Amino acid sequence: PKPAAALAAAELAGLADDLLAGAPADLLDELVRALPWLEPAAPPPAGGERAGPVIGLDRSADAIVRDGADPGDVGQGAVADCYLAAALIGLARQDPALLAERLRRNPNGTVTITFHPGLRAPVGVTVTATLPASGGRGAVAQEIAMDGDNAAGQPELWPALYEKAYARLHGGYPAIGFGSASVALATLTGRPAHRRAARATSVVDLAVLLGRGEVVVLATRSRTRPGGLVAAHAYPALAVDAARGRVLLRNPWDPAPGTDNIRWYAWSQVVADVHAVVHGPTR
Repeated sequence: PKPAAALAAAELAGLADDLLAGAPADLLDELVRALPWLEPAAPPPAGGERAGPVIGLDRSADAIVRDGADPGDVGQGAVADCYLAAALIGLARQDPALLAERLRRNPNGTVTITFHPGLRAPVGVTVTATLPASGGRGAVAQEIAMDGDNAAGQPELWPALYEKAYARLHGGYPAIGFGSASVALATLTGRPAHRRAARATSVVDLAVLLGRGEVVVLATRSRTRPGGLVAAHAYPALAVDAARGRVLLRNPWDPAPGTDNIRWYAWSQVVADVHAVVHGPTR
């Protein structure tokens, strides 16, 4: 397309976001029917077709941020976007205020989240608080993507809405599987993210990065040692004990009740499983 056509398309997309953010609440469903791409393409149901159809679970009455953004609020679902979940956990650890600042609840119940795709000017992406869920056959509906509850089981939607807006930005939930932690982190913060080889990174280096407020995410190799870190996965680093040579990692999967997926690892034992260390400032 000609440059003018691309610019016009971007302006129309921005207009649609403004309409979604400002429309009366009772017209939202009609607006989404008229412009279906305002709802990102849904992920396939967890557990396959036997889990039932994908439905929209209206969570507009629930809290978006409850007592501040916390790393424990994030629980990756069936979408293969551990890199995004890890970046969100790292941001909640290092700069929770940033996550709240980039999120605005509109009077009609929609939420607008500010991203910086390609480190360009900020872009507001508006989404409804309807989350994709498996309807099952007479079973209680359950979110397919990021969990809509915090570690205490209370409704807290900010991680799921960040994921939904990121999916809308990229063309749907199926399009954000197996992405880049560095791209996600830069898109969330608007600041450059860097990659360094794990074998060239010491536990002291990790401590320095966390100490100066950077988010640190470990991207694992496609094959890892038995009993080591999960392969082709992303782990945010929450803390470092340089004296003992260990790092505190969180697996971003939604933890089972009573667990938190947080564990100390000796860096010398897991560094062989790590392909790259992704890091970057929050502001």
